[in-house]
Amino acid sequence: MVGTATPGQLHTAAHIFARSLQNLGVQISVRKADTSGTPDIGYDFIRGRIPVDRIIAAEAEVNRVISQGLDIDYDNFDSIEAAKAKLPNLRFNEERLAEVSGIRVVRIGDFDSAACSQVHVGNTSDILAFAVLRVTYPSGETRVTFSAAEAAIERMLKTKAGILTIASAENFDIDSMGERYAALAESTRALEAQLASVAYASISNSKEPFMYVKADNINAFFRPLGEYTRKNPDRYFIVFNDKQLLGARGAECSVDLGALGARLVASGAFKGSVKPDAISGRVLRVDSVVEGVRAAAGSHG
Repeated sequence: MVGTATPGQLHTAAHIFARSLQNLGVQISVRKADTSGTPDIGYDFIRGRIPVDRIIAAEAEVNRVISQGLDIDYDNFDSIEAAKAKLPNLRFNEERLAEVSGIRVVRIGDFDSAACSQVHVGNTSDILAFAVLRVTYPSGETRVTFSAAEAAIERMLKTKAGILTIASAENFDIDSMGERYAALAESTRALEAQLASVAYASISNSKEPFMYVKADNINAFFRPLGEYTRKNPDRYFIVFNDKQLLGARGAECSVDLGALGARLVASGAFKGSVKPDAISGRVLRVDSVVEGVRAAAGSHG
């Protein structure tokens, strides 16, 4: 099945979603609803942080409303005041209506009414289904990525298939996914703490101000590196492997890591961020990085 969702299906679903959040007691202010920029995908940009559990509950409510088959009707008013007088629960964005003379109100049965000029479907059943795909919090607001119609059904089936595959491989029931994830997350945090402790000890006990590690990912050294340079403001340290390089210096250290980074970039061995007090990025030629770092360390005693 090839998933498709029209802007009308997406935008009508966005109306129901906003009202569902309000019905759950969430005071929302939708800054922007983008339902025509990306095929099959819609975006809601809502001021403030909305808890994920509320968004999940609203998603379920949207699908209940869709199944009720409510008609979508329209009313036209000369002003927002006239619209509010007839529809006390009207949703509207005051900023967008500041310079608008005529107001079109979209009514979804008795469930929702909102001032809007976008295209909509004729009945909620035309939406078929609604699925939240992602929730993020850029700059303190809530960004909800969602889909509708066949595209939503396809995403939900794909998600279930992925969860079922993992549950089967790990021999646990889907209903215990939350519990299983919480246990795994706790175990992961404990392992990360242990790894950070080992990384810090390795940096502190190193006889040279640099270290080559064979780990696939050296991000575990990021926080220990910062802690080391804070506790040792007169020193610097560089850690790298075949893929990445991280380097930092303390506030009282005279070593110019930016100069080292510039030389590595010029040699074609490294690509990344270069600053006087820190360098980080991707290793392109590990042999040249080793040579450059060793030379820099030797020149600084």
